[in-house]
Amino acid sequence: IDPELRAIGIGAIDQAISASRRFAVMWSASYSQRLWCVYEAGVFLNDHSGENVEIWPQCLVTHLLFWGTLSAVFVVLEELPAVQAFARDVQAAALTAKLACIADSDRDALRGKITSLYGSVRLSLIGIIAFFYPTLVANLMPVDVAEMMAIEL
Repeated sequence: IDPELRAIGIGAIDQAISASRRFAVMWSASYSQRLWCVYEAGVFLNDHSGENVEIWPQCLVTHLLFWGTLSAVFVVLEELPAVQAFARDVQAAALTAKLACIADSDRDALRGKITSLYGSVRLSLIGIIAFFYPTLVANLMPVDVAEMMAIEL
């Protein structure tokens, strides 16, 4: 660490604390034993009244962060299937838009036949992958499902 920059940074701490409107303390048993903590609190209290000081027990903050994070994880996990289904729908729409034929009339005719067999072009792609995937895995062939989905029919 550059000693000059360090000295400038330490010198600016007073100004930053003095310019603050509030002072939050994450209190732990060792708070009053740490010189920086005592110094920062002293600078704030020298320039401000004690009315704008908030004291939070460190264990409470830790618990709030833990439970908040855990809750967020459960929300994400609960919504993940819906997000994945949406992504599959978007991907399938993009893939079916890429299916090519030389003549548009052929394309329309084939799409009609596929739809009558499977219900939709997307379902036919899913059916094809579901049919071939176990066989390819059983034969120890590396399978890239995305690549299979990109096959132009």
